[in-house]
Amino acid sequence: NRSALEQTLAAADTPLQGLANHVRNLGRAMEGDLPCRACMLMKTVLETSDDDTVLGRAAEEMLRQTEEVFAIAFRAARDRGQIDANSQPERLALRLQSDILGLRAYAQRSDAPARIGQLADDIAQDIEALAS
Repeated sequence: NRSALEQTLAAADTPLQGLANHVRNLGRAMEGDLPCRACMLMKTVLETSDDDTVLGRAAEEMLRQTEEVFAIAFRAARDRGQIDANSQPERLALRLQSDILGLRAYAQRSDAPARIGQLADDIAQDIEALAS
């Protein structure tokens, strides 16, 4: 949830480390014997019909808000010189959102518990690799 994301970002030494920690935390939360639930927001976006636009729009807005938190963190990393000055925080945020939604979808596989932590760590390492 967004509150946990904001707490993780606030506790980290750098914005990139906060984002990487968030992804690792998600991976750990998805490990275990029981399959985790797919992101309910994404399920809502995918499954609401055109007739139920209020619910669909609300879910999309929540996803946009989380993506904006990611963009703020990437902007802070850029402003601190942690990532390239020409980087595009909004595009990086979009990619991270996509990676996390993919991670949540992958977690639905029966063999995911044994692999999800490593996959989350791979995504976190990609974030850390952005450091200049």
